[in-house]
Amino acid sequence: MILMQQQKPVYCSRDFSRRYPTHFLQYSCYSRCPALTRQRIDVLKDSNAQERKIDDLIEASLEIFPATMREIELIIEIIFLKHFCINKRVDIRFFAVYIKINTFVGVFHANKMPLNYDVDIYSQLDNPWDSIVRFLNITLREMGWSIGDQEEVVMDVGCGPGRLTSEFILHIFPNLKKIIALDAESSMIDKARCLHPHPKIEYDVANFEDRSLIERWNGKITKFISVHCFNRMQDQKGAFQRVYDLLPPNGEAGFVFLLHNGYYDALQYLAKDLKWCSYIPFDIEDCIPKSHAKGYTSLHYKKMLEGIGFEIRHCQQVQNVTTFLSDELYTDFLYSVCELTPYIPNDVKKDFKKDLLHYTLKQNGRNDDGTPVDRTTTLELVVRKVL
Repeated sequence: MILMQQQKPVYCSRDFSRRYPTHFLQYSCYSRCPALTRQRIDVLKDSNAQERKIDDLIEASLEIFPATMREIELIIEIIFLKHFCINKRVDIRFFAVYIKINTFVGVFHANKMPLNYDVDIYSQLDNPWDSIVRFLNITLREMGWSIGDQEEVVMDVGCGPGRLTSEFILHIFPNLKKIIALDAESSMIDKARCLHPHPKIEYDVANFEDRSLIERWNGKITKFISVHCFNRMQDQKGAFQRVYDLLPPNGEAGFVFLLHNGYYDALQYLAKDLKWCSYIPFDIEDCIPKSHAKGYTSLHYKKMLEGIGFEIRHCQQVQNVTTFLSDELYTDFLYSVCELTPYIPNDVKKDFKKDLLHYTLKQNGRNDDGTPVDRTTTLELVVRKVL
């Protein structure tokens, strides 16, 4: 870590200097947005920072620029070291503030994988894969989800604009009390309420990784469904544990989520491209699902869920090859879900879309007739909470 001075920086330890070289703030931060970065630093490193309430300090940090938590983490350490070097000791009050801020930053990183969806484009292209339709209409019914006298309370996490919820999940259950459909994106919930309202569907905005938003339903969800959502959970084991807590004994859960897709390799190439790297204010690794980065297979998740206490009823890896009729349609789809989209200026978005398609096609390829394809390995799971 470095202690920022007006002229020459002072290295406080060899480890810190490796983690944060002297030019970090000057080039990594200033080059993207000099005025905002200097404003962030001025607010966060003022001499009275240790006297301010922790909530005020966090709020000021996020109001200025909520996306750059790494900068906040760095600056807080700079403040700490400045305080230590000036006073030659660590004030207990300031040390408590420092610990609380670092805890906050850690929770932020743990719970927030960068998300971005162009909800209008996404909802227009919201056509479920054949494998998803087969899982909902055949696999779950074969598991007995459509029979029985029990009144079902269903939770659908990652419901998006609501089409799967209203057109497929709703019709699985002949004795349905209600579906609680959750999504972390408020724009998705707004679109779902507009396009797919139903008296038995309650759409709500909630981040499933925030336990405080979910625990009120503990023990009350008889069936849990999530399609293409759990790959985005930063703490997957914790998310599965929350599902276990939501279910009563013999309650069941069905999951479909991505294991691998060339799109995520394309994101990493984009982040290294000199044309685009300066626009990305976060570590691109935060966008890559652990299953893709670490090459997880169905066996990894089978062991994880059995360790939590689930009985595995169905566990299958599925290879999906989805053909798009044109490059334009595939580009629109990729752009609608791309985590980098909000950070790309309007005057270069056309070029960005071309490169996004280029890098993705290098991974996923084309059909013999030249049409682009999306190649994804997904995992299907059906589990039961045993007594």
